[in-house]
Amino acid sequence: MLVKSDDLKRNDEFIDLSKYIQLVKRNLLAIVVFAVFVTACVTFYVLTITPEFKATSTLLIENQQKKVISIEQVVGVDTSKQEYYQTQYEIIRSNRIAEKVISDLGIGVIESANNAIAESDEPSGLKAFVNNVKEMVYNLPLLSDYIQKPLPVLDEQLKDSHRQRVLREFKKNLSVTPVKETQLVHITFLSKDPLMAANVANAIGEAYIQNHVESQLEANQQASIWINSRLGELQLQLQSSELKLAQFMEREGLVDAAGIDSLATTELTNLTNQLSEARDRRLAAESLYSVLQKNRDADLSSLYAIKQVSNHPQIRDIRSNEVDAEKRVFELSKRYGPKHDKMIRAQAELKALQNRSTKILKQLVVGIEKELSTALEQERGLKRELELKKKEFQSVTLKKAEFETLRREVNTNRQLYDLFLTRQKETSATSDYQNAIARFTDRASIPLVPAKPRKVLIIAISAVSAFIIGLAAAFILEAMRNTFERRADVEEKVGLTGLGSVPKILAKKYRKSKIGAELFLDKEHKDFGESIRSIRTSLILSLMQSKRKCVAVTSPISGEGKTTVSVALAESFAAMEKVLLIDCDLRKPSVGERFSLSNAQPGMTNYLLMGAELEDCIYHHEESGLDVMTSGLLIPNPQELLGSEQYKEMIESLSEKYDRIIIDTPPVNVVSDPMLVANVTTSCVMVVKANSTKVNQLNFAISRMLKYKSVIEGVVLNQDQSKTQDAYQYYGYEHS
Repeated sequence: MLVKSDDLKRNDEFIDLSKYIQLVKRNLLAIVVFAVFVTACVTFYVLTITPEFKATSTLLIENQQKKVISIEQVVGVDTSKQEYYQTQYEIIRSNRIAEKVISDLGIGVIESANNAIAESDEPSGLKAFVNNVKEMVYNLPLLSDYIQKPLPVLDEQLKDSHRQRVLREFKKNLSVTPVKETQLVHITFLSKDPLMAANVANAIGEAYIQNHVESQLEANQQASIWINSRLGELQLQLQSSELKLAQFMEREGLVDAAGIDSLATTELTNLTNQLSEARDRRLAAESLYSVLQKNRDADLSSLYAIKQVSNHPQIRDIRSNEVDAEKRVFELSKRYGPKHDKMIRAQAELKALQNRSTKILKQLVVGIEKELSTALEQERGLKRELELKKKEFQSVTLKKAEFETLRREVNTNRQLYDLFLTRQKETSATSDYQNAIARFTDRASIPLVPAKPRKVLIIAISAVSAFIIGLAAAFILEAMRNTFERRADVEEKVGLTGLGSVPKILAKKYRKSKIGAELFLDKEHKDFGESIRSIRTSLILSLMQSKRKCVAVTSPISGEGKTTVSVALAESFAAMEKVLLIDCDLRKPSVGERFSLSNAQPGMTNYLLMGAELEDCIYHHEESGLDVMTSGLLIPNPQELLGSEQYKEMIESLSEKYDRIIIDTPPVNVVSDPMLVANVTTSCVMVVKANSTKVNQLNFAISRMLKYKSVIEGVVLNQDQSKTQDAYQYYGYEHS
């Protein structure tokens, strides 16, 4: 029956692992054979490979080289940057180091590289064929004038090309690997000779160290030559600058370089101080003179009250004496009378001091006037002299600037000369010092175990890979397969019930002739009979509710074994019921041939069209108890007969006499006869050939049958070669 049910839909929603497990089981032998074959081939190939040995030496690259001189080296790089180590790794890999090692180790390394080059140069079959074709084309008479042959390679070009190939082959086997977060680097060399591998790994490190030493020595020598040449130039420059300075001092009359401006500066400072003092004196004189002029008519006491007058040294002294005299007169007046001698002398002394004060004041006025005139003249003289000294100082400043320029040039040339002289002596003293950039922490030892090939690992990987490839191929082929290999494929791909599968008959007598009716009864093919009985059981269960008696057996295309299934299925039902087998294939009938009936045997067309008796048209097979109605005489219009009321009435009449009617029909996709038959029987069984019938062919046949409202009870898979047929043998039906 058409069983595209909810169960199948639900099955599409999850992965059925059992299906894949069964797929692996079915193809396990082929997968294992493929894996064993591939593993054997790989094992044979691996055993023929010449083993290669790997040796590793370890270097410690210094980030700060030892210094034997007090100043920085003439040449060098910044060792504090990460690029410094990357540069050293590339130097180790460089052609210069490789050439030095090849030269030092000699013929052994060259022969090893030459052998590898010779193996790679050995032309393959295709390459040799292409070379021969090219040579033939170049030699053709008609084409030789138009096609230019390749120019011959010169010996020098060959040598250079061979040298480069030797270097490439050598460096291909060399690896330089820095150790993370350290200053260590591993130098590894791969060779078929373990001794050579160790020697080259050590020689690379030694060549790298020696190359750095030689580079430093060469750089120091070049620096020494350059320093010596520059030293002579600097000496001449120093002598020239010293001579210019001496000539300048002689021309300007300078004796002491430090006293060029000291005298001028001192004189200018003194004149400035003197001018300041003269200005102060002149201002004081002007102030006093102005006060005296304003108080020219004032009395003596009023003049004394003026601060500038009272503070004058002469006035201050005489005023002090006058005050003392007044005190004595005052004291004596308390004791003596005005005419006493002491009083008279004291008053006379006071009078004399007052007269003297008046005289001094008059002289002071005259002296202040002269002092003011002198102060003015002295100030003007000092100003004139100061201006002259300033001009002289400016001239001295210009001389000093020129002197400083000459002296600075001398000092600079002397410093450069001293620096180069010191470097020249240090470079000469350390010219033969070898400062190594790196040192060995571990030297390479002779390897005892080959690094390549890792035979066990390769064989194991090849075995696993071959097995995986075999599995993948099985899954891919299964996914690409568009036919039915097993009974379960029918339900998965088209949604029809699989009634059962019929094994392929491998007996020799059936290879070139059609299978007869005796096959079902043949004890040598019990598995065939058991598969038919299983199909019978499935069909009985399918027809149990509908109680349909007539079943049409058809197939999508011809050659799928529907007649064999029809005959065997009818024989199996005959063991239980009264059964009639009708051959409705009116184009290529074959049922009569299966029962060894002659073509003259009356059949269905004889009964329907020629008035033959029904009993004469039915053949009874004694061995199986089956009644058979052949197709009868061939007619030109089978569809008209199968669609007629006569045919329908015949089927209805026979249904009353028989418990089961099995009808063999033509292929569905070839002609429309099966649809007419199924329209009467309303029930059919589809037969497909295992690994032959395409899914789209079966789907097309199903769609045609469903248009006529025919019920497809299920599908029989014929000529099944899958291992599911062994299930019958499990119950003792296997044949020898």
